[in-house]
Amino acid sequence: MSAQNLPYLKAFLWLFTFLACSTAGACQRGTVKPPQEAPPVQIIIDGPIDPGGTPVPPDQSNDNTPWGRPTVYQDYLTRPRDVAPTLPIANNRCETLAEVRDYSGLDGCQMLLETDAGNLFLVESIIGGYQINLGSRIRFGFEYVEGAASVCMHEDAIIRVTCVQEVRESSGFPRPIVCEAYSEVSEWLYDLAIEYAATYITRFPWSGGRYAYFIESADGQFLYDCQGYILCRAPRNCLQFIEDFSQGEIIYEN
Repeated sequence: MSAQNLPYLKAFLWLFTFLACSTAGACQRGTVKPPQEAPPVQIIIDGPIDPGGTPVPPDQSNDNTPWGRPTVYQDYLTRPRDVAPTLPIANNRCETLAEVRDYSGLDGCQMLLETDAGNLFLVESIIGGYQINLGSRIRFGFEYVEGAASVCMHEDAIIRVTCVQEVRESSGFPRPIVCEAYSEVSEWLYDLAIEYAATYITRFPWSGGRYAYFIESADGQFLYDCQGYILCRAPRNCLQFIEDFSQGEIIYEN
C-alpha cells in the first residue's frame, strides 16, 4: 500500500469502529458497570401490611378505623381529689336531681348517683319497686343508711332510695362523653349510624355553646346532644328542635 493511500485507510478504519460501537454500545472507556437492580415495589392490598407481609383486614387495623375520633368520656369524680360538698338533708320526696353513673372503672365501685350539687351516693337498696338505669337522669328521694360500709371508698354516703322519677332515659353510655364539634363522624356516632342504618348525620349548634347531632335513617329521626344523651327519637319529628337549619354541617353520609 502506498503512503498516498494511508490517510484514506485510517479514515475508513475510524468510521468502521465508530459505527460498530454505536450499534453494540460496547466501546465505553474504563470498566463497564453491571446493571443495577430496581428497588422492590411494596403493594398494599386492602389495608396495611404486617411485618410478615400478610395484608391486615381494615376492620382489624388500628390505622384504618371507620371513624375519625375515638370516644372520650368525662373523668370520674373521685375522693379526695374532688372535694365533697356538704351532705344534703335526707328527703323522701322525689326532689333531688342526679345522674346515674357507672363507676366500675374504679376499684370496688359500681353504680353511683352523682347529684347536681356534686355529691356521690352509693345505693344500698331501692324500696317501692322502683328501678334505676345506668346513664339516666333521675329525681329521687332517699334516707341515709347509718353504719353501712363499702369497698368503693369514693361515695360520700350510702343511701336507701325511697322514690324515683326518670327525667331522661338512659344514654347507653357509662359516663358523659366529652362535648366536641366533630367535623367527621366519631366512634360513638359511627356506632349509632350502624345501629340505626343512618343515611346522614348532621351537626347543629345547641344551647349553652354545645352541639347536637341529628341522625336521619329509614326508621325515622334521632337527635343526640354532644354528651351522648338522646334528646328526641323516632317516631317524633326531631327537626322541630333545630332552630337554624342553615348552621347544619353533614359529617356522615351513607
